[in-house]
Amino acid sequence: MPSFPFRAASRPATSGAFDGRIAVIVPSFNHARFLARALCSVLDQHDPNLELHVVDGGSDDDSLALLASYDAQLASWTTAWDSGPAEAINHGLARARGDLVVILAADDVLLPGALLELRRVAAAHADAAWFVGESHGLVEADQPIADADQTRGFATADRPLDHVTHALLDAAGPPPLSACAFRRGTLELMAGCDTKRRHTHGDDLILRLLDQSFVPRRVPAPFAGIRQTTPDLLLGEADRFQ
Repeated sequence: MPSFPFRAASRPATSGAFDGRIAVIVPSFNHARFLARALCSVLDQHDPNLELHVVDGGSDDDSLALLASYDAQLASWTTAWDSGPAEAINHGLARARGDLVVILAADDVLLPGALLELRRVAAAHADAAWFVGESHGLVEADQPIADADQTRGFATADRPLDHVTHALLDAAGPPPLSACAFRRGTLELMAGCDTKRRHTHGDDLILRLLDQSFVPRRVPAPFAGIRQTTPDLLLGEADRFQ
């Protein structure tokens, strides 16, 4: 199993930004057609202190060959059957050493400059337990829909609501997990994702954070491109557990 630190050799973070390590965890299962785009969207951030982990759930498509081709640019990658993305995320968290953690779905992408903006906000709000950036739906050719921030109504410390229920009523629901970042200690305190929640692990994690009064700070910039789940991917996940 490959495992060694990745360091991009390009631009450093701007003065005054958070300079700790960021870990990006990508859980994946039979997402070969999207996985390279997800990985490139992370590597193209040119972040100076980044580790990228992929946890594959035992794919039987071209995922493993693709991961082998990115071997030198990944902090680690593994492949083994798991119970779903929640367990994969928890495995990735156990491997990660980053002070901030981003959990990127294998069919989503980080948008340009996302990690740099995260660093700026994390430095300005050292007490924040987690962060929410703008998320945009993806159309063909992975182009984000510029005016469709899916997290616009979500309550943050900058725009607080006084109760979890209000957050859900005033928004479309919890923000996509790919548009969030977390202090490592926050995820450890919450014991990661609930593996019993196969497809709702992200919403569950965010609601548990809110229930514990962990209100996020907003990253006021496009952060993640979110792909609508296609029927064939849902069927693939269902077949996995038959």
